[in-house]
Amino acid sequence: MPRRDASRSRRSTIQDVARLAGVSVGTVSRVANANPTVDPALRGKVQVAIRSLAYRPSAVAQSMRTAETRLIGCLLSDIGNPLYAAVLRSAETVLAPAGYTLLVASTDDVIAREIALVALFASRRVDALVAVPSRERNPKLLAALRDAAVPLVMMEREMALPADSIATDHHGSMREATAHLLALGHRRIALVTGSLETRSGRDRVGGYQAALAEQGVAYNAALVRGHSLSSDYAFAETRRWFVGRNRPTAVIAGGDRLLTGVLRALASLGRAVPEEASVISSGDTELAELAAPSITVTRWDLAAFGRTLAEMLLARLRDRDAPPRSMVLPTELVVRQSTAPRPG
Repeated sequence: MPRRDASRSRRSTIQDVARLAGVSVGTVSRVANANPTVDPALRGKVQVAIRSLAYRPSAVAQSMRTAETRLIGCLLSDIGNPLYAAVLRSAETVLAPAGYTLLVASTDDVIAREIALVALFASRRVDALVAVPSRERNPKLLAALRDAAVPLVMMEREMALPADSIATDHHGSMREATAHLLALGHRRIALVTGSLETRSGRDRVGGYQAALAEQGVAYNAALVRGHSLSSDYAFAETRRWFVGRNRPTAVIAGGDRLLTGVLRALASLGRAVPEEASVISSGDTELAELAAPSITVTRWDLAAFGRTLAEMLLARLRDRDAPPRSMVLPTELVVRQSTAPRPG
């Protein structure tokens, strides 16, 4: 059998480069880090040796010297959510040129997994952490985020931590969506949204209640469900509403996955949209735009959200002692075909 080439059986080290170039390890390090003080002749010899050995500097070793990994951890409930995907794609257009890479993980809104991932990212020495936790007041999760001791930016959340935060004006968007339905004559308007233990869930219910109060319509807690963002949850709750005698004439879904469940439920019961039930969703996606009929939505600039998130991260990394910042981005109502005057 042919002998294995020992030079190709392992990764080249900085010592290998130094021996081949006939220089010190320190000189190789300075060349690898683009130090301008290295003599041009020596620099050329080192660069030839680096190419010859296909040497790549160790990111771990560099992070130990600089106390930076250039990595940013990101905890999301579901990386398959198209809204999150659009935000992170935009954030990368700012972070990548600055030399940072996002590490993204899904938590499925499981507290134990959230805690474990926070600890894992901290052990990998990420430079900062972006989080969308499922619970804002869970003491174990709060302790894990404090113990991580890294700069933290919250997305759509509000926690008792010294962290920056960026959110959407869900209160204003839900107030506008509810007012639109009220103007069409609807009075029994159902709302299904995520957990009320999160800022976005609370804000949506708050905006919904504010719009009802402005028109003198009594708030009916039986028409509000706020426990989960899953499609199955929205499907079950929508069916429950529409098989009763005093069923709603309109439904607002607090997210893309909830919209999927609402539409499935209405279709399963043979309820036509918007003839028998008007529908509004929070967040504009391909599902909302391409559905038949197209769905009226509250929309915000996802690209601007991502860029602002990235800029907030970079500002925090430049000045870790600055006071925490909080930003709320505006929304707009986009009226399509899924809303109509109240039937009857």
